[in-house]
Amino acid sequence: MDKRTLLTMVICMAILIVWTVFVMPVLSPPPPNPAPVPPAPAPVPEPDVPDDKPPPEVQAGTPAAYPERKPFDRETPHFRVTFSPRGGGIRSLVLRYEKDEVPLLADHGTGIPHLALRDDGGPDPIEKRMWEVVKETPTSVEFHYLLRSGVRIEKTFTLHPDLHLIELAVYLRNLAPPPEEGKPPPARSVKLELLAFDGLEHDSPYRYEQYFTGVSLYENREAFWPLAQLEEGLTEDAAARAIADPAERAKAVEKAERRIKLSGAHKKWFGLKNRFFAALVEPKDQVTQLAIDGYWFRPVPEERRKDYGGLKNIAVSAVTDELKVDAQAKVLEFKAFFGPLRADALKEVTQAERLIAYGGSGCGCVGNPIGPIVGLVAPLILAVLKFFSGLFGNLGVGIIFTTLVIRLCLFPLSKKSQVSMFRMQQLSPKVQALRDRYKDDPQKQQMEQWKLFREHKINPMAGCFPLLLQLPIFIGMYSVFELSIELREAPFFLWMKDLSQPDYLLGPWTPFEIPLLITTLSIDALNLLPILMTITWFLQAYFAPRSPDPQMRTQQKMMMFMPIVFGLMCYGLASGLSLYFFVNSLLGMAEQKLIKKFFLKSPEPGAAPA
Repeated sequence: MDKRTLLTMVICMAILIVWTVFVMPVLSPPPPNPAPVPPAPAPVPEPDVPDDKPPPEVQAGTPAAYPERKPFDRETPHFRVTFSPRGGGIRSLVLRYEKDEVPLLADHGTGIPHLALRDDGGPDPIEKRMWEVVKETPTSVEFHYLLRSGVRIEKTFTLHPDLHLIELAVYLRNLAPPPEEGKPPPARSVKLELLAFDGLEHDSPYRYEQYFTGVSLYENREAFWPLAQLEEGLTEDAAARAIADPAERAKAVEKAERRIKLSGAHKKWFGLKNRFFAALVEPKDQVTQLAIDGYWFRPVPEERRKDYGGLKNIAVSAVTDELKVDAQAKVLEFKAFFGPLRADALKEVTQAERLIAYGGSGCGCVGNPIGPIVGLVAPLILAVLKFFSGLFGNLGVGIIFTTLVIRLCLFPLSKKSQVSMFRMQQLSPKVQALRDRYKDDPQKQQMEQWKLFREHKINPMAGCFPLLLQLPIFIGMYSVFELSIELREAPFFLWMKDLSQPDYLLGPWTPFEIPLLITTLSIDALNLLPILMTITWFLQAYFAPRSPDPQMRTQQKMMMFMPIVFGLMCYGLASGLSLYFFVNSLLGMAEQKLIKKFFLKSPEPGAAPA
């Protein structure tokens, strides 16, 4: 195989690898590795919570019956919450973000509210039963439910007026009659499941399968639970439970559960996130952490997708170990976060700001070797974007000027790269002559080539190295313009009314699919910006400096079709990101013309390259 052909193949593979490793992970967070289960630390003594209410008469084996009551609302500057006495939880929650009201939790008619409790193994479906409303204030509500065993569950929700938090305290009190006067009541066993969120509302269908995930923090390491992984895990779990042999079944079930369950002693928060918002639950203390056996992530059944506009969703819950409730009350305390994926809001939860770490796992770049660098430059890019957006009062204009400023800052690197490649092209005939002369002696050929490069003070790697230095910056810009909540519902001009969505010149309509070589293109609208972006990519490749070598010229012509392939792959991108690519390509073309005119001087005939 000719070495130039081989070089072209290597370049194509490098482009594909860069796209797969650095760009696609931003759109599709990888599944987490199974968390190790360390030995549990010594238990922390449980506090004794006094009960100032006289215990009512308990009739063993009788289910509790409380009067019917309608749902009621509580409000803070950050959200409006509808509490449901049926199930003793949150029926719906609407977040107030800037001037918008964003539904995060909704009632889908299951009869089970969010943050309800299930008596695991108990005789009554308390998550659907009416609870007693004992106490109400403008910022709190207290529910009670008396189990048949004589254990009373007390749930207190407290809303923080200045934070995106709702605190949940669960008290378990043993009110069973003592066997003898002066003796403590017999211990009762209770195992609870906190039905945290029965799905999270989708902010939009845009690439929701990549952005909508379960999330958790374990031993200071965040993990993502994508829809595809959970669907596979649920199928694998069902197959494992059908195995006849008990030993093999137990082993297979344990393996399958790792795909849908987080276990271990160092669990922190868990919950759900979409592209711009999150709902999280965090145990407030070590006592609560140790009482929880695991967090479960399950895809919502297919027949319920109509509840979410036909889109997939995830339900998350936490199951406790078996709790022994004796004369001393058991206490479980949580805080629930409902808010935007912004660092200032996420600081209310332990290390939750890592969910928006542009260069780390927060954007799906787990294992990305340049992730830490991207994580450093992305906040700077966002700061520049906010500055220009505030200056001009338009985020689209902010994207244009941010791209311009960064291209100007990177101009010395671009110039160095293009000048180096131009000089290499000038030497191409001499390099080919050496290859022909020493075709039977590869070692001698290599030595003579390096000698030629030294004579003309050319480093073959000088053209690639500046491009590698620019890579973290361009990935940072990609992440900022795609994932920053600042672009949500931000208009540009004319038909571009939301920079976080495709520009939709015409449409959307019922999508139709076009099969390509490596993917399928779904067309649901006429998006003008990606078309302009693809044209500028093609023109940029077309006007790139040509090699004097006929073979290299042929290969360059073949490479001009790569922008068309990438343009088709990026057809459905958000308009903010498409605008960045379009402006960046225009500036790249202008930069090429400028460098070619002022810095790429062809030598006189017979003279050595400059």
